[in-house]
Amino acid sequence: MRYMIRKTVASPQTSLVAAPALAALADAVPPATLVAVVEDLGVREQRRRKLPADLLLALSVAMHLDPLSSLETVLRRLVSGLRLLAPDPDAAVATRSAICQARARLGARPVVALCHRVCRPRATRATPGAFRFGLRLVALDGTVEHVPDTAANERAFGRGRNQHQPTAFPQVRGVYLAECGTHMIIDAGFWPIGTSEHVGAHRLVRSVTPDMLVTWDRGLYSFALAARIWARGAHILGRMPAGAKLAADTLLADGSALATWRPADRGRGRRARRAADGRRVRIITSTLQDPARPG
Repeated sequence: MRYMIRKTVASPQTSLVAAPALAALADAVPPATLVAVVEDLGVREQRRRKLPADLLLALSVAMHLDPLSSLETVLRRLVSGLRLLAPDPDAAVATRSAICQARARLGARPVVALCHRVCRPRATRATPGAFRFGLRLVALDGTVEHVPDTAANERAFGRGRNQHQPTAFPQVRGVYLAECGTHMIIDAGFWPIGTSEHVGAHRLVRSVTPDMLVTWDRGLYSFALAARIWARGAHILGRMPAGAKLAADTLLADGSALATWRPADRGRGRRARRAADGRRVRIITSTLQDPARPG
């Protein structure tokens, strides 16, 4: 069965929210890309089923565009937006149990491969807020996501905890590299909750390109991370934590200052640290003048 996603998706069962989302799926994830991922990984089924691997891969994306609906409903809406080129377009949609079994057969590798193919910067020079100083603005940031409360998830990811008790749900540490102008995810990684977001940030440097200005919050302040980004030919603009010590040695007319940022190495003497390779950086002190902020 070969198919093509329609540019418009509409049926009596399709909600006004789901229809535009599934229609946009055709532009973001073309059917040819789905087929290419399936063929490259060799996960094409030996006999044609109700849920071929390429359709199941599309479902793995579509289910997150309509999270309040059941898997059967999302599949029905997705298929209603397919122009079927094979006979019997009214064939029954697979049941929930069949969908779950098919997802288990497919595994995670095709979804990861699809992500690497389609997740890329989309902004143009005309996109508001997408470029600064001639560089594409991107951001590295971490987050914590709740996952279903199952024994398998708890073993794999663990639970966060405060001073009193563990969290109600297992949690995942997520780190994202996102394009600021469009909020498009360029790369992402997920680890057990006890993993430092610095581990994820270092991993995602693989997707940094020389035309980027990488921003981060103060929690990711790290000379080692900056050095890896510089090695990719990109630039950084990151907040400094209150405890960071960078001695300015040159004041500039606009109020900023220049300093030499060196890697921290507590195992060596002060003289050796002074001689360590450093990088000239600019320190900018700024105040947000947003009238929407209280005070």
